Amino acid sequence: MARASAYSSDKIANGSPPSLVTLIYDSGPNLDFNGVQVNCREDEVGPDSDCGQHPVGGPVISPSTPRWDSGLVYGNKLVDANDYFATVTGTVIPQGYPTYTVPELRSLSFYCGTNNVRCVFP
Repeated sequence: MARASAYSSDKIANGSPPSLVTLIYDSGPNLDFNGVQVNCREDEVGPDSDCGQHPVGGPVISPSTPRWDSGLVYGNKLVDANDYFATVTGTVIPQGYPTYTVPELRSLSFYCGTNNVRCVFP
């Protein structure tokens, strides 16, 4: 079976630089990713709130192209004093296999404080 590693930059607190998503080919057939996106989530009691969705592309990674970096993801100004996190979602088609949903990749949480600290995601 195919293997790939995913990395989501977690530099998303307090006005830090924009983020990107990196996919790295490990082994197996070519992997055709579709609909990869970074989602901003506000950590709340009950269902988490959506604070933005950022499509980042749909690459093919393989032995000849073993690494893919998305473009920079610029994001939303966050207005609530609360915890936030990012998820990366999408689907993948390994060559010769059916489509699979990529397990959700979740970043570490970060806190956006009060007093207009100008938090942004990512």
